[in-house]
Amino acid sequence: MSSSKKRPQTLSSSILEERQSGILLHPSSLPGGHGIGDLGASAREFVDFLNAAKQRIWQVLPMGPTSKEEFHSPYASLSAFAGNPLLISLDQLVTEGLLKRSDIAKALRAHPLPGNSSFVDLKNLPSFKMPLLKLAAGNFTGKAADAKLKTFTQKHPWVNEYASYAALREFYAGPRETWPTEMRVRSSKSSKIEEGILSNDSIREQIVIQLLFFKQWDSLRSYARDKGVRMFGDLPIYVSNDSADVWGKPEIFELDKKTGKPKRISGVPPDVFNSEGQLWGHPLYDWKNLKRDGFSWWVDRFSVARDCFDIVRVDHFRGFESYWAVPNGSKSAKNGRWEACPGEALFDAVNKGLGELPLFVEDLGIITPPVHALRERFGLMGTRVLQFAFGGDVNNTCKSRHHPINTPHQAVLYTATHDNAPIGEWFSDLPRANQSKVRGLLNDCSTAEVPEQSLRLAMSLPARLCIILMQDVLGVSKGHRMNYPGLASWKNWSWRFTEIPKGTDKRLAHLSDIYERNR
Repeated sequence: MSSSKKRPQTLSSSILEERQSGILLHPSSLPGGHGIGDLGASAREFVDFLNAAKQRIWQVLPMGPTSKEEFHSPYASLSAFAGNPLLISLDQLVTEGLLKRSDIAKALRAHPLPGNSSFVDLKNLPSFKMPLLKLAAGNFTGKAADAKLKTFTQKHPWVNEYASYAALREFYAGPRETWPTEMRVRSSKSSKIEEGILSNDSIREQIVIQLLFFKQWDSLRSYARDKGVRMFGDLPIYVSNDSADVWGKPEIFELDKKTGKPKRISGVPPDVFNSEGQLWGHPLYDWKNLKRDGFSWWVDRFSVARDCFDIVRVDHFRGFESYWAVPNGSKSAKNGRWEACPGEALFDAVNKGLGELPLFVEDLGIITPPVHALRERFGLMGTRVLQFAFGGDVNNTCKSRHHPINTPHQAVLYTATHDNAPIGEWFSDLPRANQSKVRGLLNDCSTAEVPEQSLRLAMSLPARLCIILMQDVLGVSKGHRMNYPGLASWKNWSWRFTEIPKGTDKRLAHLSDIYERNR
């Protein structure tokens, strides 16, 4: 693809041209709530903190429903469109009269959860929370409730398919691949069976739970907007094999028609970090069918993202130029190969259907010239991460596109991402020569000062957007990581903080002022 043959067009809106900064923190990591951070009071308190700290952005991870089979990874969601019920605030449901305090107390006696601890008990959380959400859904009755439900389903046409999938998943007590073969993808035959085993109530309660999620999310976003804080979302390129999308839209994925299993799966090839590469396991898209349909499913995804967030990060952007395809059942990603993706046609369709969008892309890893050309073709900003400039040959760090001296205006700069260790832990694990290089760049500061000085450096650089990991705001080190890539473990996605030290807001506000990120 040659970007010089076509007139450049942009998918990126002017909101990304402003110089601003913010914090990366998933709502599950908030203190308070019942065993997990949620969309209630603690979320509003965090918005208040961001406002006082003159931080204009709150970046979250994907907000879709998660599963125990995937250790509740937000990047392996049960739906590309639905919200995560575990993030619903029970306190707000009590305020609305859908639950009683005694209901929550009874559930806690049956399923004790850690209080305001440093980790979420993701293993036992659904057993505590889901019965309460179903109880609230059962209490959502009357003509007014029915009218709200009708309006919600009209606004969110995907919800009926998701509700059926969620109800079937509960009926069969497991993920899609464990269901009877004839039920693994939706068809006229499976629909007849579905009608016989699912009650209207089981589907209705799933729809009501989604209504409650989006009601709370919309309320939080409105609160943030009033405080001058923008909500920053994440759009993963792939969806889980265990999802309503694969079940309900099998024609847009590479699936075996007899078994419903993926023919090929996602991953990345071997590199300097992993000699075997990585097997991610998502089913791959049937791009020919998607293109034939005008990429309508993708246009719908971007439309929903636009409606939910003020800014959207497009994950694994290089996969829209070409992607690594591995035969399902392979034990190593070495067995894969690169396949071309019609990314330009896809983004043309998104541009035609939706116009300018507040998008930027995650273009990390080994990025080829065609990937850069695709990004530039649509005027999309890329990503820089400070840590990535100092992990290799200490004599060649300045050649890295992530080195501070190479930071462009048109970029989103991170101290670290959710896949990285906090700055303090990262620095302590660096070779001594690399530590010396980093410390020199930070005015020969002490080891204890590295997180704070890294934050200051990031804020000072030209990148339009500067996003700081909450762990780096708090200055924590080992034991506070959100995700260990390639490790399937309950250690992932469970981190939460308990409090923000007094004066943190003033410290950040000062940096925002002196580096002009609060215009």
